[in-house]
Amino acid sequence: MYKLHGDINHPETIVVTDEDLMKFTMRMTDKASNNPVPISLKYHLMEWTTLFVGYSLRDYNLRLLLATLRWHIDSANIPDMYSVDLSPDPLVLEVWENRRRDLKVRPPSMYGRFVPKLYKQVLGKEFSQ
Repeated sequence: MYKLHGDINHPETIVVTDEDLMKFTMRMTDKASNNPVPISLKYHLMEWTTLFVGYSLRDYNLRLLLATLRWHIDSANIPDMYSVDLSPDPLVLEVWENRRRDLKVRPPSMYGRFVPKLYKQVLGKEFSQ
């Protein structure tokens, strides 16, 4: 699990202010020892098919993370990414799915069928909205 905005158990990792976010973003191009994104997460995002569930692609931080990690990489070499978004933003769809073509957004109807089953499988209890 990766906590994009830090971990309360590790106060030095917490991103709270705009200044923190700018520093975090600038450090994303640093060598592995200073980079705030773990090498294992980078590897998984670059090598494995990724499914985003319950994370809106309207979230600037997620889009920034993905764009930065894939900055100089040929999109032909990037594995598929999928998003199950209850209410996808039309502009985000246009940019990520149609122009960039490296993200496939599943229809909102899939959210209602898929997310409760996944939730139960992972957490062992019923999903409630």
